[in-house]
Amino acid sequence: MTTAYATSQDGLRWQWFGTVLTGRPGSWDARGARLTSVLPDGRACYDGRRLGG
Repeated sequence: MTTAYATSQDGLRWQWFGTVLTGRPGSWDARGARLTSVLPDGRACYDGRRLGG
């Protein structure tokens, strides 16, 4: 699981920027990393819980 970034002015056409956050091999977040929300001022909320076993 990864977090990717794209923007749209109208919700129909998107500009894709690609992956911006991913898990780290061999670390607690190896299975994935994701943002749960991005606020209007640019701050983001990170879902840092451990996934899987």
